[in-house]
Amino acid sequence: MNQPLVSVIVPTYNHGVYLPAAIESVLAQTYERWELIIVDNYSEDNTEEIVAVYQDPRIRYFKLQPNGTIAAPRNFGINNSSGEIIAFLDADDLWDSEKLTTQVPALLHHRRNGICFGIFDVIDSAGRKTGKQLGPKRPQLPESVYDRLIRANFIVTSSTLLTRKALNEAGLFDEDPRLRCTEDFDLWLRVVRKFRPVFVNQVLGSYRVHSDNNSDHQEKINRVLAVIDKHRDQGWIDEYTADAAKASFYFQVGWTIIDRNPILARRYLLSAIGHHYTNPRIIGVSTVAYLLSFTPAVYSFLRNKSIDSKISRVTVNSQNL
Repeated sequence: MNQPLVSVIVPTYNHGVYLPAAIESVLAQTYERWELIIVDNYSEDNTEEIVAVYQDPRIRYFKLQPNGTIAAPRNFGINNSSGEIIAFLDADDLWDSEKLTTQVPALLHHRRNGICFGIFDVIDSAGRKTGKQLGPKRPQLPESVYDRLIRANFIVTSSTLLTRKALNEAGLFDEDPRLRCTEDFDLWLRVVRKFRPVFVNQVLGSYRVHSDNNSDHQEKINRVLAVIDKHRDQGWIDEYTADAAKASFYFQVGWTIIDRNPILARRYLLSAIGHHYTNPRIIGVSTVAYLLSFTPAVYSFLRNKSIDSKISRVTVNSQNL
């Protein structure tokens, strides 16, 4: 059986310091039938010179006039690709060498499969593991993935493979500026509405955390809310589900910043209650979190023991990050 071609889309802007590692992680794949499409948003660093070093004919390099969103270069890459399968890799992330070999058969196992994703280790700017991981917290996906996903985005972009059929039917990334940096969340939701998702319960790569990808908390929330509102306006969810999803995200952000900004955390936790005041679970966990914001030592103990994750999976979202 011939290997299907995998088109790997890498958008980049001024990530020359990280891009070589990303490219080399694709070159190291044990799965050999791929094309790498690098879409440069007219970087002002040495990105073009870095790409020129790699003479592999499977690597293609484009420049695209910047428009302030990452959706545009991803869509450009998709539209200029030839693969039956589309993969995404951010320029500052890395793949494990067996990623494609593991995921391609899993994705193609059933004709209704549309997206495959897995777990990523979190690394710092120097490539050191932080001990954290991103991805679903349970090996078995819930029956209604869409309903869970809209309450917590547990799909890591650089871990995804999608069939071209899924993208043709669900549509490409939404280039609306209001969805900047959450256009991937919106696309995953649209895909899982129509196709079966596949979760590979193993580490497939590394997600790099550095100063450039730490956005303002309120800005991040506003972008997530824009996705939720879009799906409500399309009639894909009702008002109750939209409010529950907003409450879940407010709680998640509020909880994770208690030790860094307790005043802002309290505001978000109160917003969680306000969006879903009829749900005793949200009221309960948000109230407890609100009180813990006044006792940072207890909060730190719960975080260090991962007790918070266990409670959140039971009370808020079984796949909560």
